[in-house]
Amino acid sequence: MKTRGSGGLMALLAVMVFATNAIQPAQAQTYKVLFTFDIADGLNPIGGLVRDGAGTLYGTTFFGGTYTNGVAFKLTKSGEESTLFNFNGGSEGGFPNSSLILDQAGNLYGPAEQGVNGGGVLFELSQKGKEKVLYNFGGCVCIRPRGPEGALLMDTSGNLYGATVLGGVKGRGPECELYGCGTIFRFDTAGKRQVLYAFKGGKDGAYPSGPLLQDAEGNFYGAAENGATCLAHNSRTWGAGPCSS
Repeated sequence: MKTRGSGGLMALLAVMVFATNAIQPAQAQTYKVLFTFDIADGLNPIGGLVRDGAGTLYGTTFFGGTYTNGVAFKLTKSGEESTLFNFNGGSEGGFPNSSLILDQAGNLYGPAEQGVNGGGVLFELSQKGKEKVLYNFGGCVCIRPRGPEGALLMDTSGNLYGATVLGGVKGRGPECELYGCGTIFRFDTAGKRQVLYAFKGGKDGAYPSGPLLQDAEGNFYGAAENGATCLAHNSRTWGAGPCSS
């Protein structure tokens, strides 16, 4: 059973609204709830939001929706919310956990934790709510990257970059023994996935799970959940099964 987030029957999407563009003292700030979710709209909006040029907000919820596996939604400046897509937890992915990104054509991209064989997926979503699964991470648990987490990065050529919390390296004692300690990957426009780095655990770190940043020289920066041993977190099975390689 997924336990991500605090759960509950209601979740709020809210912003801090400032009276002017200038920074105001704390007492001049006002708080406004833009939308209140219920189970049909989605529950637990744990990822960040992305905004287009018209001020429309886009995001995901980890639970809820038609199949209870999360939704992608949009919210207009006037406060009108609509569900763009209901994740089914299988071939279309499930439990989206991160902020979405927008390309110049208005298409949305992101990861979802669940997919065929439990490994998670990368998806593209049009403004009309049509989803395209770009990559399925299901497969051999021990080496193949699994469990994409954190917002994706897109370069000027349309290649995507991100992190997985499992996969990459195994067989190093208590660290990464079963499922690997995570990877940084590149997914190119030809549909090919490449591991740029596989974490080894210990001082090397393990379980990268947040969004990446990239500087002008192309270097990536990010954070990993663990800096000692991965063993305690290997309970994150992500549909784990026997693996011989």
